[in-house]
Order: sequence, then structure tokens, then C-alpha cells
Amino acid sequence: MNMEGVSLATAWFESWFESEHYLNLYSHRDKTDAMQLINFLRSEISLAPGARILDLGCGPGRHSLIFASEGFNVTGFDLSNRLLQTASLEKSSEKSFLALVRGDIRNMPFKGGFDLVMSIFTSWGYFTDDHENFQVLRDALALRKDEGYFILDVLNPAFLRENLVPSDTIFRNGVTYDISREIEGDRVVKTISFFDGVEFRVYKESVRLYSAAEITSVLKDAGASKLTLYGDYNGTKFSSSSSPRLICIAS
Repeated sequence: MNMEGVSLATAWFESWFESEHYLNLYSHRDKTDAMQLINFLRSEISLAPGARILDLGCGPGRHSLIFASEGFNVTGFDLSNRLLQTASLEKSSEKSFLALVRGDIRNMPFKGGFDLVMSIFTSWGYFTDDHENFQVLRDALALRKDEGYFILDVLNPAFLRENLVPSDTIFRNGVTYDISREIEGDRVVKTISFFDGVEFRVYKESVRLYSAAEITSVLKDAGASKLTLYGDYNGTKFSSSSSPRLICIAS
């Protein structure tokens, strides 16, 4: 890849999500793990049978596949060919109503009419430009039906700053991953280093941290009439000091 003029935040998700080691490192995130979030969402929103769902940054499709297997009409949207291919293989193994679309979240090819639009499990905040990140929220909100929902699930900045684990080592399927984490200004940066049997490799994850006030301000300005904040997948009310997650349900 030609790195000239490409920012760290752009480079990391274009390369890391195409690596087989991304799926290996996070292989513990399985269907059981995904069900915790989905069960929480079921308890907070009401979707009619066959409702249309858009999963932004769907990755390998853990959440999309579950919703689709329950009869919802789901569209999974992601930039990564590898992750979409993984989702497609899972899709082919069971009957489901799932369409997979590749594209850039800054230029979504949808006309709207979704009952639920979701960006979950920290799939937002990747760009270095605040305007681009916030425009994604505006665009996502606009893709809902009038009575539809938008759900954003990201890290809680205040909690993360106080509880950041600076480093650890993870052994996964014969590979040793050395992980380091740092807060760099308004971003959290994770560095993943490992030997893949041929050469030493280093990848990064870099996510912009936004406060609840910043996010809710943008969503209100974009037309959200009701916003509810939660702090974890158990439905606990959001607390800036004690909540690990920042989950916003807009309707």
C-alpha cells in the first residue's frame, strides 16, 4: 500500500481487518458473546417480524447472522473483503435473510427505510477528521424510518482512561500476540505485535474517543427526538465514571 498522504487511522483498518490474524486474535468473540448484546437490544427496542436492519461495520457478521436467522431482513455493510467473505461462509451454512454489501461508511449506497440502523462493538470513530466521524452519525440516523432506531455502541472515554490496561500477552492458536495500549490525545491506540512464522508483524488500532455529550449533541442536531444511554450490555444506566461502554439508543 502506498502510505504517502494516508493517515494512521485510515491505514490501520484497511490493513488490519484484511489480516487473518485479526480473526484469530478475536476468535473468542463468538455467537455466545454476540448474544449478550442482542438480548440487551431485544429488551430495549421493539421490532416487527421481518423488520429491516442495517449493521454498519458488520465485520464477520456475528450480530447480523443472529438477527437474520430470526427472520429479520438484514443488510451487513463493511469495507473489509476478508470479513465479508467470512460472514458469507457463515451465511451459506444456514438459511437466513442476510445481504452483504461492501463499501465505505462515508459513502453509504442506501436510500433509507430501515427499522434499525446499528453501529455496535466500537465500529465507529476510526477517522482522524471529526467532521467525517460525525457525518457518519448524521447519515446513519437519516437511514431510519420515522419510527426507527439508531444504536451506537462505543467505548466510554472516562472509564477507559482510568482503567486502561497498558499491556498484555495473548496466546491464540499457536500465535503469541504482544498487545500495548496508549491514550494519545483523544484517541486510544492499540499496538499488536507478533511473529507469524515467517516475519515479525505489527498492526495498530486507533479509535477516536468521544464523550456522551459530544455524541448526543450531534444526534439531537440531526433530528433524534429521544436518546437513552446505557453503560453495558446488561442495560445498566450510563455513568461516565463507572460504565465500560457508551451505548446510545436514538429514536
